[in-house]
Amino acid sequence: MSDKEYQEISIYLDDSGVFSLNSGHDYFIYAGYLFLDNHERIAARERFKTISREIKSSLGISMGSELKAAGLGIKYKRSLYNCVKSFNSLSATVRLPDVNESIMANKLSIHRYKDYALKRMIKSKLEKLIASGKIDADKPVSLRVYIDQQHTSTNGYYKLSDSIREELIHGIRNFDYGMFYPPILFADFKISIKFCDSSLDYLVQASDILANRLWYGRNFNHPKLYTNIPYHNDILLP
Repeated sequence: MSDKEYQEISIYLDDSGVFSLNSGHDYFIYAGYLFLDNHERIAARERFKTISREIKSSLGISMGSELKAAGLGIKYKRSLYNCVKSFNSLSATVRLPDVNESIMANKLSIHRYKDYALKRMIKSKLEKLIASGKIDADKPVSLRVYIDQQHTSTNGYYKLSDSIREELIHGIRNFDYGMFYPPILFADFKISIKFCDSSLDYLVQASDILANRLWYGRNFNHPKLYTNIPYHNDILLP
């Protein structure tokens, strides 16, 4: 079977907030964009690149520099968000005070929980796209996930790609509660995870803008910042 027969799905992700009860805020966010073909992926990248360069020019910032949401004014963040908001997006909203204390006290457990949040977020978005007919669950899928390398860590004990594959293709059994969560894809499946330098990837930068918007909206009680986002899917954890 050639690669041309696969449904090509690309996901770009970043996070916002500090995963700690001592952060001073209640919410941690993962967010990003999903593309079902190269045409829309390139279109989103070019839109974001164009607005990004215009903002850099107006602020006198080097074209080689990255615009980070944390250092931008509201009107510039709004412009960067608006230029790509019509594309599919997804997020995981973690309410930190509700996370089990044993997880918060252990660095490895935190990394595993972050991977869990990513997996749940991706599965939920794919389920919505399958239900709407955008993805055919009975045809092969090639999934590529791009994540900002500064904010995500994996280790030899817990492989994110293996975890996502198991969830989507084989299903997950929760022995503690006697529950089985069935698979959602039923044909050949390929997955690759790439940890990116966000300064070199406009779509990871776009994900930073979205994640920051959602983080600010949640932590400072501005629902308009995280509701009514077109083509968006959010999950609330734990």
